[in-house]
Amino acid sequence: MIPETIANLYSQRQIWRMEAGPYDPRIILDLAMLLSVALFSAAVVQKIRLPSVVGMLIAGMIIGPFTPGFTVRSAEINVLGQIGAILILFVIGLQFEYTYFRKFGVKAFILAGAASAVTFIAGVAIGPVIGLGITESLLLGVIFISSSTTIALKMLEELVGPRDKKDEALTKAAIVLEDLYGFAALAFVLAYLQSGAVSSNISVITEAVLASVAMLAMLFFVGIRIMPRMFYLIERFFPGSAFSFGIAFCLFLSYAVISLNVSPLIGAFLAGTILTSAIGYKDVLKSIIPIRNLFATLFFVSIGMLINPGALVSILPLAIVVSIVAILSKALPFIFMLMRFGARQKDAVPLGIITGPRGEMSLVIAQTAIFSGLAGQYFLGISTGLVLLTSVISPLLLLSVMRLKSFRGLLAV
Repeated sequence: MIPETIANLYSQRQIWRMEAGPYDPRIILDLAMLLSVALFSAAVVQKIRLPSVVGMLIAGMIIGPFTPGFTVRSAEINVLGQIGAILILFVIGLQFEYTYFRKFGVKAFILAGAASAVTFIAGVAIGPVIGLGITESLLLGVIFISSSTTIALKMLEELVGPRDKKDEALTKAAIVLEDLYGFAALAFVLAYLQSGAVSSNISVITEAVLASVAMLAMLFFVGIRIMPRMFYLIERFFPGSAFSFGIAFCLFLSYAVISLNVSPLIGAFLAGTILTSAIGYKDVLKSIIPIRNLFATLFFVSIGMLINPGALVSILPLAIVVSIVAILSKALPFIFMLMRFGARQKDAVPLGIITGPRGEMSLVIAQTAIFSGLAGQYFLGISTGLVLLTSVISPLLLLSVMRLKSFRGLLAV
């Protein structure tokens, strides 16, 4: 009887293992190597004053299938990378305090909107010039929109000399709002492409997009009414559980918006923004940063693993041209609008230049395009080159401008 029971239990365990899928211990080694190489690469590039994301992309190329030596083979890395993308957008949402932007009136929205419109048009226009089709050109325009919040704010911290704090605050608000415009553009472009691309009826697409936007707006306004009460009840009955609830809410909403034909990344951003209405959300933000950093590392490295370094080198001249267009198409309208709003030239020029780098959002959009089958390896190479090069060129351009004697003369005025 006992041997028979043991045999039955063993049989059930085997069935469970088959249903769950075989466990491959290789993922342990892959994760260990991935994190080690990523941390080393990030530390090296930071020594030469480049963003850590550049090092993580390089780490992905080093341990990817296109480079000899150790290669990460676990398919689960891509799944973990997707969670990293969701957490990146969730944290951006948590930093988007909608009440904070009220004091700027419409200025921040106009500034971000003008710069986003110009840079989107520039991205779409240059696409055919470098050999992209209409689909990939539209996606390139979306990638052009969002500046890297992390890199831009880091450059802002390192600006030398006195500057107008009001203009600085307006710039910060506009940079965050660009992500919002980027999400709107991404939703429209994806709906446009998935509905039959150029041959589709634009009115039908517009109606579908507006319906999705209306549903998202309803979710937002309902959420900011309910979440403060939910947080209060959770902290009352389950002290210390707000963080876990915040993560669960992010994942639920990310999954829920898929039914609206909206990217789960937009749901993650929306979840973060809704949570800013709840007292105690800053505890969630503070606690999630280390976890976000871990999964974000997996995301950036997984993007790097898709890149063929040889192919990237072959398109380097084109990537440089695209990067210069991306920087100028964002910086010039930004500088112009800041000066229209009363900023002095000596403040507007460096504040415009810091909007040049593309980073987290650009890679998220590029990955979405690749995984949805809307773009190929050439587009990925251009997109990654854009992130790498704008992250290098923009700080160098800022440094050069700050050192120019003519600009120093302006500072003395």
